[in-house]
Amino acid sequence: MESYLGGFSSSAMATRHGFAFEQAYGIFLTDKRLLVTKEKGQSGIGWDVNDSAIFGSFSSKVNPFLDLAPRAVSDLDAADKKLDVNLDQVLAIEVKKPGFFSKGHIAISLKSGNVFKLVLLESAEDHGKESFDAAKELFLKHLPQSLKIA
Repeated sequence: MESYLGGFSSSAMATRHGFAFEQAYGIFLTDKRLLVTKEKGQSGIGWDVNDSAIFGSFSSKVNPFLDLAPRAVSDLDAADKKLDVNLDQVLAIEVKKPGFFSKGHIAISLKSGNVFKLVLLESAEDHGKESFDAAKELFLKHLPQSLKIA
């Protein structure tokens, strides 16, 4: 029987699609697997003056959240999984704290050579620092041999 070990979801975790970021992901551990899920966040359209375009750009903005509530393994199985790997396939996990002018990241390196990377957005309202702390705590507790803090 598979057991839930821990995890969290956050609006601060995102993937890059061209110049845009798709926000709202979760990272979860069971005693057998590491999963990354795409969370359903409430979003709206907003003007992002900090975007890489000269005058900013329109972007889809997810309402900020940080969810530390435990999940049932069956809920994780039913989730929109972007990564679902056995723990023995995880080679390394690098967690980098977002800074004032820089984005952080969570990079999961697999034995297959693939790397799954989530960006940690730096804006305070998106819970970037809290998401870094939650990831660091999760991986220190359950996968300390794989964790690298950048």
